[in-house]
Amino acid sequence: MAIVRALGHILRAIHILLAAATVGVALSTRYSPEEIGIFCMGWFGFPYLWLALCAATLASLAGRQKVTTLVGVCALALTFGEAKRVIDFPTPSGKEAPEGKKGVKLLSYNVLNLVGTGLEAWPEHRADSIAANVSASGADIVCFQESSPVEVVNSRQELRDIKKMWDSYSHHLSHGVNGDLTILTNLPIRKITAPRELGLTGQPPLAFMAADIALGDGDTVRIFNCHLASYMLSGKDIDAVTGLDMGKERVGKLRQIYCRMRNPLCQRAAQTRLLAQAVACSPHPVVICGDFNDTPISYTFAHLMEARPEGDATSGLSEARQTGSLRMARTYRGNLPPLRIDYVIKSGQIETWGYEEHDWAWSDHKAVSVYFCHK
Repeated sequence: MAIVRALGHILRAIHILLAAATVGVALSTRYSPEEIGIFCMGWFGFPYLWLALCAATLASLAGRQKVTTLVGVCALALTFGEAKRVIDFPTPSGKEAPEGKKGVKLLSYNVLNLVGTGLEAWPEHRADSIAANVSASGADIVCFQESSPVEVVNSRQELRDIKKMWDSYSHHLSHGVNGDLTILTNLPIRKITAPRELGLTGQPPLAFMAADIALGDGDTVRIFNCHLASYMLSGKDIDAVTGLDMGKERVGKLRQIYCRMRNPLCQRAAQTRLLAQAVACSPHPVVICGDFNDTPISYTFAHLMEARPEGDATSGLSEARQTGSLRMARTYRGNLPPLRIDYVIKSGQIETWGYEEHDWAWSDHKAVSVYFCHK
């Protein structure tokens, strides 16, 4: 009996520690990686902590452990909002367009080094497939990440289908050292990527571009296309992260990976602060999309969602997203545990419907699309 009681005490202690860890990770997103260091790695483990806490709470309920059950239920309730962002719970399908309003379709897609140095390794029909998928989407605005300027696209003979798709849009805007970001649209557009025009001082390196786009109803929206700092993990790094062996060699490898990951973590936090500042200076409602390389349980997401555009400060930012069946949320298609790192975020005066995630081939990201209009 003494062993059983001791085991019960241990299980109750584990349950309480799980509850504390789950709440602690959710609260830690208020602090940047520069402030909390290695503890920010807990953000990636949040969905598994939350699910483990669910299981422990059910076990406590079955065992009629009132105190630990109450602790678990309170922790789950306090963090349910965060859980809904990393675990898909079934929700009603997106509503139709508001009466009298014509929607604009936005597509955001990280196309995985479209015309970079590694393109020769891809089969020629990769470009055909990407072009066909994007064209078939019928998007009015296309935001590419890991793209290239139109002149580079035009210079590559093997990209004839991509070039044809590119030319179907009258406006082509690129930004970044290698044109990493691209916006394509047929709607009236003005380029405003310069830091001063975005309300930023100096010439900071931007991981995003912005454009004011006139909608068909005469309203203007500012589109932000983003690609925040990546971890640049190799295949061997990913194997080390996802493996189960905890020997001395793997622990040493994990330490090395964390040291390499800390720089992009801090770089992404600085980029997020610039992005939030640029969003706050917008005289128009905003739609923010792209590859954020961070989950919704992160400083990146939490800090950005606090931004309030000058031209649409009546309510906060929110995601333009509906979920389907019960599953782990995922937009990253690579060899890692499920990660949702691609977003469409909008301000209060923007109404959205018809959100989709497209599991297309030839990229390590899903494309995301949504219809939107000005309220």
